[in-house]
Amino acid sequence: RNRIGADRSIQLFTEESGMLSARASGIREEKSKMRYALQPFSFARVTLVRGRHEWRLTGALCDSNVFFAAQDRACRVQLLKLMRLVDRFVTGEEESRDLFRIVKEGIQHLAEFDDEHAYRVVAFRLLSLLGYIAPKGELEVLVSPLTLSEILLGYDTSLGAHLDRDIERALSVSHL
Repeated sequence: RNRIGADRSIQLFTEESGMLSARASGIREEKSKMRYALQPFSFARVTLVRGRHEWRLTGALCDSNVFFAAQDRACRVQLLKLMRLVDRFVTGEEESRDLFRIVKEGIQHLAEFDDEHAYRVVAFRLLSLLGYIAPKGELEVLVSPLTLSEILLGYDTSLGAHLDRDIERALSVSHL
């Protein structure tokens, strides 16, 4: 029996270590208890061991899967857009609790609401925290320590064009 084919490399976005890659042994086998906890868009508690060359996953418990819990297809589309942005810009093992909080709030909100304005705000906050956007003027409130819900309560929808422009500029300048 070929166990090597049952192994898989998993990308994890963690609060303590940022983005990291871990080897999950036997994850594709039917008897694997971790396979459901490690599906895309899962919030999971994982146990990792640092190997000589890579992280190894030794345990995982799924708290929730926001993709399956999302309200509808439109919400799933917003979630996919956000996760592609995270995948594109968040690299390496570096602790950033603020970045994790911003992404987690965004995921939780977008799973519930098909909200293009919320996506823009989360994308702007993420790119700003990573240094791709320098917020100026009325956009500075978007990078304050307020929660996403608090920002959206006072959000002026006329800022959408400014956000789109800044986000597009950051995406094109980054060459990622």
